[in-house]
Amino acid sequence: MALKIKGITLPENYKCKKYFADATQNNWECRAVELAADNGIITRSNKYANPGKLVTRAEGLAMVMNAGGRITNEYLPGHDYFFDANLYYEGSIGYKDKYNFGAQWQARIFYDYFLDIVVDRLSLTTDPRANEYATRAEVFDFAKNLFYKGNKI
Repeated sequence: MALKIKGITLPENYKCKKYFADATQNNWECRAVELAADNGIITRSNKYANPGKLVTRAEGLAMVMNAGGRITNEYLPGHDYFFDANLYYEGSIGYKDKYNFGAQWQARIFYDYFLDIVVDRLSLTTDPRANEYATRAEVFDFAKNLFYKGNKI
C-alpha cells in the first residue's frame, strides 16, 4: 500500500539486490521491500525486512505517513531517535509515559497523527495500542484519515 501511495509499481523483471537476509528471491516480496527501502519508506539499516510478518499499528502508521511525505525515516525502527520524551499529555504525565510505547518514535508518530491529522486533542486520551498487530482495515483507515481528513500530505 505504501508503494501505491507513492505511485510506485513493482517491475516484473526486477533482480533482487539482497539488501535483507530474508528477502533474497526474485519475487514480489523482495521487489516490494527493496523498492520501499530505495524510496525511503522503510530503512535499510536492519538486516531483516520480515516481509511475511505482521506489522504493528505503529509500524503501519509510520509506513503510510512516510510514503505520503508526512514524516521521514527518523521515525522508523532501526534508527536512533532524538525526540523529546516529555510529549505533553496533561498535568505532569508525559504522553510517551501514558501508554505502552516501546520507543520514542512510536509516541511521536501517534502524537503527530492525533494532533496534526485527526486534529482532536481528546484523541490523546485514547490508547493508540502502538505495539498491537495492525489489521489491514486499520492501516487503510490511517491512510484514509491522512488523505481525506487532515489533508496534510
